[in-house]
Amino acid sequence: MVSGLVTLVNTNSMKPPISPLGLDYLAQSLVERGLKVAVLDLCFSPDPLSEIENYFTKNHPRIVGINIRNTDDCVYASQDFFLPGIRRIVDEVKKRTSAPIVLGGSGFSVMPKRILGYYDINLGMVGDCEESFPLLIQHILKGRDIKGIPGLIYRDGNGLVSTGFPHLDLKELPLQSRDFVDNERYFEEGGMGSIETKRGCNQGCIYCADPLIKGKKIRLRPPDHVVWELKRLLQKGINYVHICDSEFNLPPEHAESVCQEIIKERVHTKLHWYAYCSPFPFAETLALLMHKAGGAGVACGVDSGSD
Repeated sequence: MVSGLVTLVNTNSMKPPISPLGLDYLAQSLVERGLKVAVLDLCFSPDPLSEIENYFTKNHPRIVGINIRNTDDCVYASQDFFLPGIRRIVDEVKKRTSAPIVLGGSGFSVMPKRILGYYDINLGMVGDCEESFPLLIQHILKGRDIKGIPGLIYRDGNGLVSTGFPHLDLKELPLQSRDFVDNERYFEEGGMGSIETKRGCNQGCIYCADPLIKGKKIRLRPPDHVVWELKRLLQKGINYVHICDSEFNLPPEHAESVCQEIIKERVHTKLHWYAYCSPFPFAETLALLMHKAGGAGVACGVDSGSD
């Protein structure tokens, strides 16, 4: 693997602050492949453009990844649209570095080609990027053809081309140290810890972007990997955690296994966690097990007024 600095930029400044879980996971995979990684987190910056200028004056990465977590605030009363503000960040990065820039993140994945066009960027990635992004970096820095890399959206003479949505076997991903994002500060500033126990959603809710962002194929993480990561967050003083699964209780067997592992490792005595859940099917036995495992609350969508 080629060496060099990769800079990952977090553009999200929503408050209460939401730690960029995807950047933490992605950075882990990059480091596992011998790359040096820095996260330029603009969430708490009073002057993001000046911080970008200062950073790139001192650092010269070979690749820059920019995370777009949200396109708007998802609040009906305010309807704050983020893309124009993020555009100023992207333009400043473009001005300060000649390194290739790659866009990604959950917000980007909702409409990747539109966002690439709006920002006049040539490269973006969707799907599980822990393998494909390091591969893209390797190909770019060695001057190889990038067109076959999964999850890539690139610009050629005919416009923007997508190579598809990659799904990884999450059992093959490394254990997550959670050392690349300042998770402690997010917690101290009023946020929560975050974690995934799986990815994907096979439901068909017409209003929801999760299948676009995470894919329709459900991929499960080993429960012992999940609990190992929860212990890392607890070591950092983070004892309130949000589980970012689309629906934690689907499939129920996986939710049960995670809860049982939490209890077995006695993490439930120190941890309070919250999750999204589907109201059906949701067995009482699972709800009781979740509570025993430290579950403090669930959010259920009122999707329909009938059955």
